[in-house]
Amino acid sequence: MGKIFELIADQALEKLDEYYDECHICEDTDVDLYSYQGVLTLPDGTTDDDIYAACATCIGLKPLRHTGEQDYIRAIKNT
Repeated sequence: MGKIFELIADQALEKLDEYYDECHICEDTDVDLYSYQGVLTLPDGTTDDDIYAACATCIGLKPLRHTGEQDYIRAIKNT
């Protein structure tokens, strides 16, 4: 369906505005960023729970666990 994320149509994605200027995981600044509330598992087994903006590569490849389900539940209830 989508080129960026296989199961999400590209036109349905919302890129973050300039408030977030780097991926919270790889710290790259020259990429499109997407909202992602989650926890990153680091190589030493500890976690970083301060993830709010991530690039498509990190969302697809890094060991992330999503924690922002309340936003989706609220959106579903309002439709």
